[in-house]
Amino acid sequence: MPITLRLVDDVQSSDHRVYGGAVLSTCTSGFGVRRYIGHDLVYGLSTAGHCRNDQDYGDRNVLDFVGEHQGDWGDAQWHTSSEQISDDFYNSTEDTRRDTAAVGHAVVGQYLCRYGKTTGRRCDNVYSRNHCNNSKCRLSIMDTNEAQDGDSGGPWYWGDTAYGIHQGELFYFGAKDTFTPVTHLDEALGLEVLTEPGPKPK
Repeated sequence: MPITLRLVDDVQSSDHRVYGGAVLSTCTSGFGVRRYIGHDLVYGLSTAGHCRNDQDYGDRNVLDFVGEHQGDWGDAQWHTSSEQISDDFYNSTEDTRRDTAAVGHAVVGQYLCRYGKTTGRRCDNVYSRNHCNNSKCRLSIMDTNEAQDGDSGGPWYWGDTAYGIHQGELFYFGAKDTFTPVTHLDEALGLEVLTEPGPKPK
């Protein structure tokens, strides 16, 4: 009996949308974002500001760098895309995604989870807020350090609520993960996190 083989593209390659929590060239994407530029509402994808500006999305060159901030309001950058910006984000290595339904302001002791391309899903408690890591300030820090290179920019969340984008590691009574609160993206870059998908490109 003859056997027919059919090649199936990887999900992230065949889906013509871009998501938070996805593999970038050197980092992980955070959340879908938007801002007004002039009279136009422009949609994009966030990651950490210290990441390279020339990021591919998986194996696709569909991102265009717009701007970054590394300073008083944290560590963030954003890119527009030739593909539709989703308000969903990857939250596990099984390629499952969650819808971003709200934006939250983390408090000390709160339990949050992070997703990054290197270490996957990890969860921890917020240790403290409003710290500087060199020139990058107003960062929140966690109890421990579990992230590794490549996780930068990935989403910090609980349920369907966005809380931050991963920044890095800070030594403060031991090594601790740090993140830029998404509530600071407005001051940093004029951005707000998407809670509904952006329009399909024309």
